[in-house]
Amino acid sequence: MAQYFFAALYLLQLAAMHIIYRRCMTHSVGRKGLVMPPWTLILLSLSKRYHSIFVLRLFNDPVAMLMLSFSLVCILSRRWWLASAFLSLGVSVKMNILLFLPAYGLLLLRLRGTAETLMHVLFMLGIQFSLAWPFLSRYPQSYLGRAFEFSRVFLYKWTVNWKCVPEWVFLHPGWHRALLVSMVSVMLVFAHRRFLMEEGGLLEFVKKRALHWGPPSSKTTTASLTDRRIIWILFTVNFIGIVFARSLHYQFYSWYFCSLPLLLWHAHILPTSMPPWVQHAIRVVLFFTIEVCWNVYPAKPWSSGLLLLCHTWLLLGLWLYRFNDDDGSKKKTK
Repeated sequence: MAQYFFAALYLLQLAAMHIIYRRCMTHSVGRKGLVMPPWTLILLSLSKRYHSIFVLRLFNDPVAMLMLSFSLVCILSRRWWLASAFLSLGVSVKMNILLFLPAYGLLLLRLRGTAETLMHVLFMLGIQFSLAWPFLSRYPQSYLGRAFEFSRVFLYKWTVNWKCVPEWVFLHPGWHRALLVSMVSVMLVFAHRRFLMEEGGLLEFVKKRALHWGPPSSKTTTASLTDRRIIWILFTVNFIGIVFARSLHYQFYSWYFCSLPLLLWHAHILPTSMPPWVQHAIRVVLFFTIEVCWNVYPAKPWSSGLLLLCHTWLLLGLWLYRFNDDDGSKKKTK
């Protein structure tokens, strides 16, 4: 019965992701046609490991990601309060949903203003407090210490990534701090040079928002944030967290698998001068290479190294990607 329940969760998750991708595809018509061909949706159903996480392993990660998918659908419908509710419910199931919060907060600040963003934060904290009250009322210290155990050290034996480094390096606290600093730094750089370019960068955006509490008055800000770009920002920030994660267990693949097709087709991983069919083929190869790395059990140094190479290549492609090039909005010089 549990497997039937998780099979239903899998179908709901797949349906939600198809809604998200369909909304993104309607805004992905560039000068050379669709940025994402419709057949890329098939890739969402071709992962052996992803199926296993849902129907065989019965992890709680799919439940959290389903809440996240519902939140994304609400974001695309501009139902912000419902999106915040689902996002907070996802955090209550699994702490990895916190990786999406920086991007979500950035979107709220740009589209809804500082005052409403703070109200959303209080609303989400209220949901967390309500769900935790039965535990907080009796064992507050134990609950807070175990529910949000940021100091937890995962076993080297079960990690999928970083098997290419020695175990003593993997377990060293300095390694954890280096990855954390790298993750935050890369997120800030992306925010400054990719997510907030129309606002003059991160510092200029903070100055504007610090002095303005109401909703944004600029129509260009709202117009530039299409559905496709909103999802790209959310998926990219989550992927940065994946790249610099200290440990990735097999069930953690569900944290970003469904975002891979969109990220691969919105990353500048090959020169644009190459024929479209070559670019599509390389993206498909990269997709299945990542899948192969996640199906090696237990993980080997070569599979972890190959996964790191694929992640780095994709992250670099996301950095080089320009939405203006696809939308054809860049002014042509005569």
